[in-house]
Amino acid sequence: MAAPVRRDDELELTIDSLAYGGNGVARLNGFVVFVRRGLPGDTVRARVTKVKRGFAEALATEVIRPSEQRVDAPCVHYPACGGCRFQDLDYAVQAAAKEAQLRDALTRIGGITDPPLEPIVPASSAFFYRNKMEYSFTQTPAGPTLGFHKAGRWDEVLEIERCWLTTDVGNGIRNAVRDWAREEGLPAYDQADQTGYLRHLVVREGRNTGQALVMLVTGPGERFETGYFVEVLRRFPEVRSIHWAINDTPAEVTNLPSTLLWGEDAIEEELLGLRFRLRPNAFLQTNTEMAEVLYGLAREYAALTGSETVYDLYCGTGTIGLALAADALSVWGVEISEESVACALENADLNGIG
Repeated sequence: MAAPVRRDDELELTIDSLAYGGNGVARLNGFVVFVRRGLPGDTVRARVTKVKRGFAEALATEVIRPSEQRVDAPCVHYPACGGCRFQDLDYAVQAAAKEAQLRDALTRIGGITDPPLEPIVPASSAFFYRNKMEYSFTQTPAGPTLGFHKAGRWDEVLEIERCWLTTDVGNGIRNAVRDWAREEGLPAYDQADQTGYLRHLVVREGRNTGQALVMLVTGPGERFETGYFVEVLRRFPEVRSIHWAINDTPAEVTNLPSTLLWGEDAIEEELLGLRFRLRPNAFLQTNTEMAEVLYGLAREYAALTGSETVYDLYCGTGTIGLALAADALSVWGVEISEESVACALENADLNGIG
């Protein structure tokens, strides 16, 4: 049976739920249409972008009747920015949708008739919670600037003035680096033609320690005066570590070896009364506040008695294993990243564990 729609058709649809991945789910005489930018309860006008035998995909071009679950997005860059997807959907509804999707996957794919799920634990803060941000440089008429890729685009970066995921300090650091880059007249890298110099900026923050780490990623060559770059960043008392990495490949990556320009090679964070050292590429859950909740629940559910051996797989900097160490006989961490392993060993020593 042929699909009842064709590419570029304009449809009026009512969204009844969210699919895994975030698209709205609508039905046209039983035929499923996944609608990007459609929220549950919306009636939208949507343009069909893809047609398959069993479903179609579409993009909402107009909200005819908004859902009662819609809220005003606080960020002026939304929805053009690809950093956030659901600022205009009530957070409680987002959490409920995630829980429903998990229940559906366990039932439909896992074959579990009645999955024993406890209620989802929502985040304490919907905004300003991230401890790590990765920005891309792009060239504008005003000079180089920093931001995030536009929603659905790999080749276009949207300039960001204030991001609602990071702190005031994080926003200030990014904007100071943008101003420095313009002052220095350094060109941003262009992914399409692979020209330019400035590529990425990584900012990490110890949310419980007030410390910050900054890493600049450029193309090959030392085309700036490192001392002045350090001077600009040292205007922020939170900055304790400044790194520089070179990416000489077309790949858009930041997980690179780096040179320490100033300060300590790592910053510290505190979780559950333990201290952790973090280098530019070492893994840590990006939401510090909820990481403490997550690890606390893991410790509670593990209910260790002191006679067990804990295997912390993909252990990163060792946060989970070290959080459980006081209640275990021994802990083994397994990790492929040498930088994370180095941090994990340091963290064990830092906390007198081992």
